[in-house]
Amino acid sequence: MSGEILAYPQQLESERAYLGGIMLVHDRAEQLDLLEQMNPEDYFASSHRLLHSLLRDMARRGLAIDVMTVPEKVMSLPLDQQENMGGVRYLTRLTAMVPRLSSLTSYRKGIQGAAQLRRLLDTAKEIERLAVSGIEPKDALDLAEDLLSRMRSGTKSDEFKLAPELFADAAEDAEARWRAMDSGTSVGLSTPWAELNAKISMEPEDLIILAARPGMGKTAAVGNIISHVADMEGPHGRGVAAFNLEMSAVQCAHRFVSDWGSIDSHHITQGIKSHELRQRYEETSERLGDRLALALDDTPGASLARIRSQVRRMDVVFRRQYGRPLGLITVDYLQLMDFGSGNSSKADKVGEVSKGLKWLAKSTGVPVIALSQLNRKCEERADKRPMISDLRDSGAIEQDADKILFLYRDEYYNPTTTADPGVVELTTAKARNGKTGISRLGWEGEYTRLTNEIRSSRAYVSGLQP
Repeated sequence: MSGEILAYPQQLESERAYLGGIMLVHDRAEQLDLLEQMNPEDYFASSHRLLHSLLRDMARRGLAIDVMTVPEKVMSLPLDQQENMGGVRYLTRLTAMVPRLSSLTSYRKGIQGAAQLRRLLDTAKEIERLAVSGIEPKDALDLAEDLLSRMRSGTKSDEFKLAPELFADAAEDAEARWRAMDSGTSVGLSTPWAELNAKISMEPEDLIILAARPGMGKTAAVGNIISHVADMEGPHGRGVAAFNLEMSAVQCAHRFVSDWGSIDSHHITQGIKSHELRQRYEETSERLGDRLALALDDTPGASLARIRSQVRRMDVVFRRQYGRPLGLITVDYLQLMDFGSGNSSKADKVGEVSKGLKWLAKSTGVPVIALSQLNRKCEERADKRPMISDLRDSGAIEQDADKILFLYRDEYYNPTTTADPGVVELTTAKARNGKTGISRLGWEGEYTRLTNEIRSSRAYVSGLQP
């Protein structure tokens, strides 16, 4: 390869047609979808990268994008920036370079394909330099594999920030947090529970592990969080991508109806006899269908690759159908994912999955909640409250997670002698950018929900009251 001059693959005609086509599309949500499906770095021409960034910024701010507004926006920029985008005259000609609006998807695929080939060429050149650098062959192979892995994931190997940009970003983040605090909110997403919200929020790029032994209510807890975040009538509603590897989509839907309609889940699964309850079920189901920005995938043993692919598709649908972005990803649960083949240990495979979920949180910019089983060690102790060391096949889970939450119900182990009937302890065992500690919540198992209020009556908790 040395000494050869390789022409970089490029699709300049498609780049012009794609950008011109966006200005001809009349639906703002569709314009945003088209812009979000591409990265500025996918373009070969630097002027097209700058124009794409400008259009995306306009779309995210809800501004109109058409043959009048874009040139006006460019003309308001300094002259050198106008020239870097090709000039106003060039922009006005772009819309005439669109053969067919129906072919925008084809143009995008061509642009991204050429960009991928350019990245492959760059990676090949870097591997060539490694091969002749004099380092140990094994180290060269490891670095080469890392470069190829980064290329596949779209992660740049040369990303870094110098001090001015680094601390400018930090100041902007701090100001956002202060504004949120002054308004009584937080930068991250809230949960349905006030005690927990006082300790943590679900922040962008967080990997949150919610772990418990069977029967503690972890699926109910994540379901409560999902419906809280996906509620479009709530103050901070977002789209939720939920992956349930254990229960069917219909079973999950029954749980949401049980929670929102206060209908005993046992009655739903065994058959509702009461006409009043049947009517309430139907009304609640219809209301949830209208209110929740939720997409649920119940594929058994889903792999990381499938989850990544589905998340991208779900985000586009949320923006188009609900006018809001993806805000949360949940996986129920980690140990049921497809770990692939290979001779590595289960702990190593779980560690790879936890790293992949952390990468998913960082690449999407939204929190990921992964449910996890605990091993049986906690049940061998007198005090059965879980600890981080109880995480099954923990490996790198503790290291990768930004927040680790545990559920414990003393009533489950001591139904007749517990001092805390109807109480679930939600322990924050690890909290980056938060506080650790125990949040005491109410447990209403018949409605599959955790509540802010604790029902103290043992008779009521045990189900003796209607």
